[in-house]
Amino acid sequence: MSAAEITVAGLRKRYEATRALDGMSFTVRPGLVTGFVGPNGAGKSTTMRVILGLDAVDEGTALIEGRPYHRLRHPLSHVGSLLDAAAPHPSRSGRNHLLWLAHSQGLAARRVDQVLDLVGLTPAARRKAGGYSLGMRQRLGIAAALLGDPPIVVLDEPFNGMDPDGIVWIRGFLRSLAAEGRAVLVSSHLMSEVQDTADHLVVVGRGKAIADASVADLIAAASGNRVAVRTTARPDAMTVLGHAGAAVAATGRDTITVSGLPAARIVTLLSASAVPFSEVSAHRATLEDVYIELTREDVEFHATTPPEVPR
Repeated sequence: MSAAEITVAGLRKRYEATRALDGMSFTVRPGLVTGFVGPNGAGKSTTMRVILGLDAVDEGTALIEGRPYHRLRHPLSHVGSLLDAAAPHPSRSGRNHLLWLAHSQGLAARRVDQVLDLVGLTPAARRKAGGYSLGMRQRLGIAAALLGDPPIVVLDEPFNGMDPDGIVWIRGFLRSLAAEGRAVLVSSHLMSEVQDTADHLVVVGRGKAIADASVADLIAAASGNRVAVRTTARPDAMTVLGHAGAAVAATGRDTITVSGLPAARIVTLLSASAVPFSEVSAHRATLEDVYIELTREDVEFHATTPPEVPR
């Protein structure tokens, strides 16, 4: 086992009649940003709390560097975490909040100033945390997570409250942590940000992992071998491509979707048969497409579609 791994195996937990975890298992490996996603109530927050020793389970283990959290001496040197950006005392300055955390772990005060600079909070370090925006509190939480220079970082919804510049910064920052060899676990509901940041994805639903694969592999599998074609001669195009062994479906008055042939082959066939076309484009799924399809049966709360309002 790598020293910088989180290993979650067979976690089960009930809150009275509610089953929060039902065999949750996955591994967070070094050198990767692992996205941790799922519907509300899927077990993400409970799993993160179990990893960090804040909740007990009925069965299973959650190990950091091969040990449960409570057996780590100076835990901030092993794993840094951000679970709640509102945790700092509002009357304490950002710097003082970090100073008492550093003191509790035997860390020098100079490390506080280093992490403040790392997250861009030096100009606001002596302001009271109660006056920070949500984005600033997120940066303070990330600074706290990095105090012990840990090989493992766990962040819950770090994109929340960030302005566009902050989102660009945190994308690059998380990737840089992984590039240094750290294991990074990031929970988020923002699929576009996960797609731009994560290397690996763990999708959870109803208390267990329902997908555990690289982001690239999940998107490739969802994209399939589908190509969209725009043509003013739809029947002719469908006939030519169907005779070539493709599965063809009409998707609009002048559009079709083709499965079973690559885009270059479709262009060659249509051109050879003098069938006019204006667009041939390979379909590429987004991570949001992947997520919605994977969790379709695991969403706890379904809203009805509102009736269309006449204009």
